[in-house]
Amino acid sequence: MRADFEVTLEDLRQEVVQEYGVNPKKKTLPPDVKRWVELIHEHLTSEELTIGWLMEQTHFNEKTARRFRFISGSYPKSYITRLRVVLACKLLDCEAYDITSAALATGFSDRSTLSKAYKKHFGMNLSESLKKKQKKGEDKNSHDFSQNNSRIDIFITFTWR
Repeated sequence: MRADFEVTLEDLRQEVVQEYGVNPKKKTLPPDVKRWVELIHEHLTSEELTIGWLMEQTHFNEKTARRFRFISGSYPKSYITRLRVVLACKLLDCEAYDITSAALATGFSDRSTLSKAYKKHFGMNLSESLKKKQKKGEDKNSHDFSQNNSRIDIFITFTWR
């Protein structure tokens, strides 16, 4: 991957975290949850980012995960997956990445894992969505995050279905 795409990936990661993530600077966040949010945002594109890894790094437990869910509206694993799916969509919109490259760049283990997460999130296949987009000749930055209206609340209330 070229260096200019690395910058783009980092810029997009920051944009996704700011737009769709929990703000770790909120004064009402408990210290353990704040630390998890910071680690998730910092390591979002790393495949090593798992709940087990978070617990190893912070020495917190399932109680922290429940507190995280109460604050963010989803369990940490769902929160991570949601942010990664949105980031992958933004990478695909830039047309600098194919599905496999976008999956690997955003911390998914492979193309299949990204496709499954995308389908769970949007209710349609990723490859079908990209084909429809190409047929319509849409702008490269016009991914519609509200394609499945029944799930638009994901970004508003931070819930995962």
